[in-house]
Amino acid sequence: MIATARPGAETTFVRDLGASEVVDHAGDMPAQVHAISPGGVDALLHLAADVASGLHQGPC
Repeated sequence: MIATARPGAETTFVRDLGASEVVDHAGDMPAQVHAISPGGVDALLHLAADVASGLHQGPC
C-alpha cells in the first residue's frame, strides 16, 4: 500500500498503520508513485475532501 503523508511524524504514523511506501502529498504525487511502481497501480482510493487537488485522469 502506498500512502500519502508529509515527511516526519505523519510518514511514521502511516507506516505504523501498514503503508509499505509513502509519498508526500504536497509534491508531485504521480511522479512519486511512478518512481515506486513504474507499471502503475491497480487502484486508487482518495478519502480527503479535496478531490481536485492532485488527482488526474490517466495512469498514475
